[in-house]
Amino acid sequence: MARLPDFDDVEAIDRAHALAAAWSDASRGLAFLMEWPALREAAAMVMARADHFRGLNDAVPLWVSRLEDRYPAAALVLIRSRARALAQLGPTRVEEVRTLSTEAADLAIQAGPLDGLETHAAFIDSLEALSSRSVRHRWG
Repeated sequence: MARLPDFDDVEAIDRAHALAAAWSDASRGLAFLMEWPALREAAAMVMARADHFRGLNDAVPLWVSRLEDRYPAAALVLIRSRARALAQLGPTRVEEVRTLSTEAADLAIQAGPLDGLETHAAFIDSLEALSSRSVRHRWG
């Protein structure tokens, strides 16, 4: 029985998604999936590689907005990574980090049970730990 040409396309797309999800630079792999758009695959990648995102990519807010309705847990991982990255930059980013921590609280509620993810209180504690020793901020 001959294969239909459309199945070759599906297999090629699946291979491209898998390659992007495993890419050594997680942000670049995610950028590929988000631009495709392959949101289901992007969300799965974010959840599988949560510790690989550093949050400084300027596209993170756009990615969060694309994921938050259908994949709130993945959006939460990204928004938290951005908040942590900005908190590490110091006191000049306080207001932005505060805004992100509020958005993260809302997403944590929307996401429901956070299987494998830290609680919002633990996230806030991690932001406190990242702030400089000389200047402490209350994030949320």
